[in-house]
Amino acid sequence: MTDFLLLDSPGHGPWFWDGVKGAIEDNLRNKSEVRHLNYHPGKVFAPENLSNLDNKYTSLAEYAMKTVDQIRNEKLSNIIIVSHSFSGILALELCNILGKEIKGLVFIGSIIPDMFRTSMEMIPIQLRLLLMTSSLLTGTISFDKIAMHREFILKILCSDVPYPEAAKAIGRLNPLNAKTLGMLANPESFIKLHNSKYVILDKSRLIPKSLQNNMAKYINASTINLPYGQEAPFFHPEIIANILLQKTQEPS
Repeated sequence: MTDFLLLDSPGHGPWFWDGVKGAIEDNLRNKSEVRHLNYHPGKVFAPENLSNLDNKYTSLAEYAMKTVDQIRNEKLSNIIIVSHSFSGILALELCNILGKEIKGLVFIGSIIPDMFRTSMEMIPIQLRLLLMTSSLLTGTISFDKIAMHREFILKILCSDVPYPEAAKAIGRLNPLNAKTLGMLANPESFIKLHNSKYVILDKSRLIPKSLQNNMAKYINASTINLPYGQEAPFFHPEIIANILLQKTQEPS
């Protein structure tokens, strides 16, 4: 049995994965092309995004342990961690903490900091300035709590979808706590990282395609390209669900 742990980016929430969770269940129940998969349906769990709350934590390890507590409560095992956008550093630390409990990792347009730079330092400086500007436009001046302006969401996160569809996401995003964006990854995480796949989102304006390729190479991840923007799991859940189901067939 394989369980999925779906990590959404700060500013989002478990709702971000509802479509993917539903698509996995529908595929297993209805589609003949997945019946041959040697996959025993396990749990598909999207933990509460603690970065959206006023949690008091002083280190990346402490932040990750709050997520581990949720994993233990759900009794997850043989876990495939799925990371989106800014949750990459959390996925790395969970891999470091959980070790052999992890079957594999899937990074979807995810920011993977190297050993010398933070998540925020990984993205182009123009986008860092956009994040700060977006915060200022909404009257939020604290970098610990960046409120994403509507125009930023439309142009950067939802650049590949029509406005009526993009509007579905606009109203649901929360101000993000940027504390983890300024933290360095634990070097030991890269030693324990294994069996990783990186889904490159070709139309992402948050993370350029070339940067996604470089991050995938840095962790020796296999890659697959999708012609979508940054919020692909929300707008194209069936495609993402199929990739995750195929991941269950790969050796640990």
